[in-house]
Amino acid sequence: MAINLAVVLAINGKRVLLVEADIRRPRLYLALKLGKEKGLSTYLNEKATLEQTIQPTKIKGLRFAASGLATPNYSELLDTKLFDKFIDEAKVEF
Repeated sequence: MAINLAVVLAINGKRVLLVEADIRRPRLYLALKLGKEKGLSTYLNEKATLEQTIQPTKIKGLRFAASGLATPNYSELLDTKLFDKFIDEAKVEF
C-alpha cells in the first residue's frame, strides 16, 4: 500500500507528500485520521492553493493531500494542466 511506502520514506528522512487521488473510495484520510474536505479536487477546481490542501501528519516528514470532496468531473480534472501544475508545485517542496 502507498501509505506504507510513504511512512518508510519519511522515517528515513525524506520529505514525502502522500496524495490520495481516489475520490470514489478514499481511505487514506481515515488511516491517517485526517479530514478530506480540502484536497486534490479542491485544488483542481481552483478553490484552494497547494499549501491549503496539504495536511501535516503525526509522522515527521510526511504530509498528506486528501482527495477532497466529490465532484462530478473529477476524472476529467486529473487530465488538465492544473494537475500538471499540482505535480510541479509539489516537486519543488517534496
